[in-house]
Formats: sequence, C-alpha cells, structure tokens
Amino acid sequence: MSEINRIPEPYTGRNELNLISVMQILKKQYRMIIILTLLITLATVILNFLILKPVYQAKTLLMVTVASEKLEVNDNLIIKPGDNTALHNQAAMPVLTMNTYLGQLQSEVLMKRILETLELEGLTISRLSAMIEASIVKDSNLIEVKVNHNQPEMARLIANTLAYQYLGLMEEFMFSSVVVISPANTPTIPVKPHKVLNTALAFMLAIILSVVLAVILERLDNTLKTAEDVVNELNTPLLGIIPAHPERIQRIHPCLITVQKPHSVSSEAFRTLRTNLGFAGIERPFRSILVTSPQALDGKSTVIANLAVVMAQAGHKVLLVDCDLRKPQQHKLFDLPNQTGFTTCLARKLIFSAAATKIEQNNLWVLPSGPIPPNPA
Repeated sequence: MSEINRIPEPYTGRNELNLISVMQILKKQYRMIIILTLLITLATVILNFLILKPVYQAKTLLMVTVASEKLEVNDNLIIKPGDNTALHNQAAMPVLTMNTYLGQLQSEVLMKRILETLELEGLTISRLSAMIEASIVKDSNLIEVKVNHNQPEMARLIANTLAYQYLGLMEEFMFSSVVVISPANTPTIPVKPHKVLNTALAFMLAIILSVVLAVILERLDNTLKTAEDVVNELNTPLLGIIPAHPERIQRIHPCLITVQKPHSVSSEAFRTLRTNLGFAGIERPFRSILVTSPQALDGKSTVIANLAVVMAQAGHKVLLVDCDLRKPQQHKLFDLPNQTGFTTCLARKLIFSAAATKIEQNNLWVLPSGPIPPNPA
C-alpha cells in the first residue's frame, strides 16, 4: 500500500520539546520576542531615567566605648583624623551590647529629637526611620549609619543630626561614650536607581521571558497552520504547495489558471501536484480523489478544477464531480448549465454518463452540482 493511502495516527499535539523544536519556535516567533524585549527594556529605561527619583546616601561612623574608657576627644566629640592609637586601645564591646546600641539608633525618642531639631514638617517618625540604615562593623565597636534621601544636602544633614543627637542621648544614660569618627559629607553620586545595571538586567530578563512565553504559547497552540505543521505533526506526506494568484487573494470567483495562464507559477504548481499524485499511487493507482478543506474559501473549487485540467492534459480520463451543494462553482468555471447534475443523479432521474458534459480539453468530463436542494445536509 502506498504511503498516501496509509491512515495517519490521531493528532495528539506537539512533539516532545527539544533543541531543534525550540529553535523552530524562536524562528517562528522572533517578531514577538523582539517586540516584547524592546517594550520591556524601554519601559525600564523610562522608569529609571525619567520616573524614579535619584536617592543619595550620606554615611557617618560612630564608635561606642564603656563609660570608664572614654576617649580624649575634642569638644565636638569627634576623633581627630589620624588618631588611630585611641581606637586600638579600646576594649571590644560585647556583641549583645552593641546590638542594643544599634537598636537605639532608630528608636522613637531619637527620631523625635531629629524631627524637632531640623523642623521637618510633613515627615513622620516611620518615614524617617525607613531612611536610616545602621549596622555594626565586623569585629569592632564601630557603628556605620547610612541615611537615604532624594536631596543630597538633606541626607548629610539628617545623618550628622542623628549622630550628635545620639551622642547626647548616650551621655544622658551615662552608660557609654559615643564619638563620631567620621561625620557625613554631602553625597554627589546617587546610590539608587542603578540605571545601567537595571536596564541590562531588564534586557536579559525580557529576552528570557519572551522566549519562555513564545514556547508556552506554541505548546498550547495545537492547531496546524503551515505545511510543515502537517508534515511534522501528522506524519503525512506533502504532495504540493499551490501559490495563491491575485484572483484568489482578492476572493473573486475561482479561475482556471491552468487554461488562462498555462505557463504561470500556479499552473506549474498544479502540474507538480499531478506528478506527486502519480508517484504516490505507483503501487496502487488512484481511481478517485477527494479535495476538501476545513472551512469555506480555502480554494477547493480552484484546486479540483485545475487539477482535473492538468490530469486530462497528461492523458488521463477525468470525471470532475462538483459535490458542493451549497455554493457550487464548477459550472461557472467551465461555463456549463446547472439544470442537471450531481443532485439529479442522486434523485435517480439521470445516470452519471448522461448528466456529465465533455468540455474542450480532451479526456475531461464535468458533472455540475445540479439544482441545489432545500437542505444540502
């Protein structure tokens, strides 16, 4: 039995995903991948460069010692630059004690003192506390304080005010001595957002997201859209591809392109289809061929009419039967009356040989649809 006569296995969806199938999906969906990647990257650029406000960070460094080991410092409680001896002579504070001091840096009492000192109207304690980051420098009595703000000068002012208010608070407790090792300076470069880094990350993530989305959409789509889909998924041989000519593209009536333009590309495609049908039926020549499609206006009438013409031109005796009982076209293509035809034969009023009409092409007879019945189904 020839391969064309083999019944294909039921369609169960896409084959297993592998590198080749992924590359085919990327080739098929490259427009969507490029557009989605550019849109996400552009949105990130707009967000980072035009919408998000820059955040500046001012830093100050504090050192905590026990009250009995207070450092000799100047009136402002700031260690002079280069005075490393004083730092090395201080005993290490217990970690638990340092964590207690760290928590006091964001206490409500200290936040209130900063707001009152700077007279920051509209700024709440919670918002001020969220601007402040404090951490213990590893293996030391040092506490690093960072203040984030959209205005660099305000970041410096809050950082230094926090440090000196904290000094005063600790002096009131008389438990320890706090000194400012490094006061905050006005920052010149914002720490957020990382514009270039964010854009690069967005670009890479957009590519990954686009590829994943393309693969998911392709895997969820189990329809057959191209000839390659039919060949790959249904394991069915491809007999030919007929290019659409202008009349079909414009949805005008089907035409006999093989008669009107026998040397056109479309005519040659019909002859190729005829040849492939011949090879497919070498072991068991075909006696009947059904041309159908899943929906209207797919070109069934055009294909069957032109295929019948080229097969008749090759010497085959051909009977073309128009079984379209809704919108028959073969009698229009061959300029034949439609008073009698296929439906007449079905009603047993005529035999097929009497209802068929021989046309100018040798070896070709056409059986029109005949009168359209009230209920074609």
